[in-house]
Amino acid sequence: MGTIVKSVSLHYTDGGRSDKVYNIQIEEVGPNQFDVTGYNGKRGGTLTARKQNDSPVSLTEAQRLFAELEHNKVNHRKTPYVVVSRNGAATPPTPQPSSPTTNHESTGFVANHPKKVSEDEALRLLKNDDYVVEQKCDGEFMAILYRHNRVTASNKRGNGIPVSPTLATAIRQLATLACCETLGLAGEYLNSTLHIFTVWEKNGTSLMTLPQHLRIAVKEKLEQVLTENLTAFTTKRSASLKFVYTAKTQSDKTALYETIKANAGEGVVFKHRESDVSFKYKLYETTEVLVVANSKRSAECFAYHDGTLTSLGSVTIPNDSTHQEIKEANLRQQPIVASVKYLYLSAPPAIGPTCGQLTQASFLRFRPDFDEQSCVTTELKVVNKTVLSVAISSATAPQAIE
Repeated sequence: MGTIVKSVSLHYTDGGRSDKVYNIQIEEVGPNQFDVTGYNGKRGGTLTARKQNDSPVSLTEAQRLFAELEHNKVNHRKTPYVVVSRNGAATPPTPQPSSPTTNHESTGFVANHPKKVSEDEALRLLKNDDYVVEQKCDGEFMAILYRHNRVTASNKRGNGIPVSPTLATAIRQLATLACCETLGLAGEYLNSTLHIFTVWEKNGTSLMTLPQHLRIAVKEKLEQVLTENLTAFTTKRSASLKFVYTAKTQSDKTALYETIKANAGEGVVFKHRESDVSFKYKLYETTEVLVVANSKRSAECFAYHDGTLTSLGSVTIPNDSTHQEIKEANLRQQPIVASVKYLYLSAPPAIGPTCGQLTQASFLRFRPDFDEQSCVTTELKVVNKTVLSVAISSATAPQAIE
């Protein structure tokens, strides 16, 4: 057996029958030759080896495979693992800045995240009558379940999260008005408001097997019930809930798209009328990064590239209190993740000073629903400056006179 140069141990449990481990190792099997292997199985049982490469690879490629496999496991939609130890040393769970340390009950709902498309594909989908369009809200995903007068919530990975008393009251109010014994909603939580884009359970019955257009009809009926029953007493509480508008005709879809674009919105989501197929087009790029406060009111952004943290440049922090929160987390050696929007990465990602920088980056918000292993360079948009300069030169060059 060769030398283990890097390892991580992961664990997943749903609090019931599922209790699994997944160990990942980089093993040196020869000079500059490495294997990456995942070992999975029930905790305390025999683990099955799952080799990630057909033949030995370089250390750089091994680190890439290692980081990709770990990222996929900790961000799995149904079974998100947590890091237990790294290189043999125990790793405490990453604290969540905005959440209490107590455990919270999960709703059991896991989001079906839309696939990204280009602008050309988005414009074609606008003309496709099989798809409806909704605004993509730039918030934190939240699934809500009302049952037996209790309100629980979970994040995009299915983990239980706290619910504010104001939001819980608004959910109970809606369920009462709609005569619902149980009610499952999903949306984006932004500025103390849950922007609801789907209804996934009602009166003990899952709606996820229904065609999308019928779920939209249920959502619109709930919105109508809430609107019709607003009174001076309930208006303030109901501000905690908003329903995302669904555009269905070509003219309405185009008008919604142009409005969102004119108001610098995040983007749009396309949903197939008869299925769960969905796509998203973002009008600007976003990514999750680890932030480390600088001396001035800014922070340096970091992400994992081939398993190694690399700097992507700095971003201005909007206010002193946010900057102080980052500094305090850094002093506690607590990883703190934030979303930033940017135009493009100035050069391909790399380890060291040759790595590109996030151009026109701006801080959006903290992301307690992401851990540090979610901060990776794999999907960053990189500008091709050579092609751009050639295109500009060709467009501005004087034309030959025949």
